Amino acid sequence: MRFDRLGEFELIEQHFAPLAAEGSFELKDDAALLRVPDSKELVTTHDTILEGVHFLPRDPVATIAQKALRVNLSDLIAKGATPLGYTLSLGVPDRWGNPEFGQFAIGLARDGARYGVSLLGGDTYRSPERLCVGVSLLGSVEEGRYVSRLTARAGDVIAVTGTIGNGALGLDVAQGLISRTEADAEWLRQCYQLPDPELQHIDIVSRFATASMDVSDGLLGDLAKLCRASGVSASVERNNVPLSDPVASAVGERPDLWERVLGGGDDYEVLFTMAKADVEACQEAASSSGSQVSVIGKIHAGNAGDIALTVEGYAVVQPAQAYRHF
Repeated sequence: MRFDRLGEFELIEQHFAPLAAEGSFELKDDAALLRVPDSKELVTTHDTILEGVHFLPRDPVATIAQKALRVNLSDLIAKGATPLGYTLSLGVPDRWGNPEFGQFAIGLARDGARYGVSLLGGDTYRSPERLCVGVSLLGSVEEGRYVSRLTARAGDVIAVTGTIGNGALGLDVAQGLISRTEADAEWLRQCYQLPDPELQHIDIVSRFATASMDVSDGLLGDLAKLCRASGVSASVERNNVPLSDPVASAVGERPDLWERVLGGGDDYEVLFTMAKADVEACQEAASSSGSQVSVIGKIHAGNAGDIALTVEGYAVVQPAQAYRHF
């Protein structure tokens, strides 16, 4: 264990108490008090990220903190919920000293300011070999407006925000599994290290989605989860899946990378269904807010969870895979 490390309570007071929200009692109590806005319902989500599984040991400490917040924020956005605050569970490796705690707190502060969320409380503990970060994020949604993954309907179209495949190929670049131009490689690495969920998608989901979830474990695999939960099947046209220029360039040179793009995960975009009649209004609303919504397929009655993938209308073999956590 690092000998330049402050004690637990001193570390909390120095690095984390400045991030605390009203009602957290400066992190000196055993719980926090959170006021939920009138006519709103409370939404909660929790994700844990582990060194060597969800991020690389050499990733910058500040971006690890930000990623831990953002993967949870992505879940809230996909429910149409506005973030309120978060709790933090931090498993600290023995190699950490005060500088690492400081960088971690800087990352939390950056995203706290960006997304309007503050620390409510949490826990720190020793994790000798690997950093482990758990975040519980709380949000609110108008009564009756929560959007689950259980309510897709046959005849709905399938849509996704942003572009797909950046995080998966960014991880491959970071691990030296694929090579790209210097500019593309750096951009893809940043997408992997620091996903960028967009708060303006909350309004899109709330207004138009019949069912919704975020894309964290792979587009096709997550769509299969949504379909199983809703008791429906789906078809997806691969050429309609939106790609960034660096990803489009990569799959243009190596078509085998489509499997990573569709199944690799770490996208943290919103996958949702909506009525066909709402597509034009939804895309106009997205465009006016500076974001992008692409229609990629359709929901069908049939075997729950079945996904048919086509290329220019012709069926292709592509497993509806998803990242497996264990």
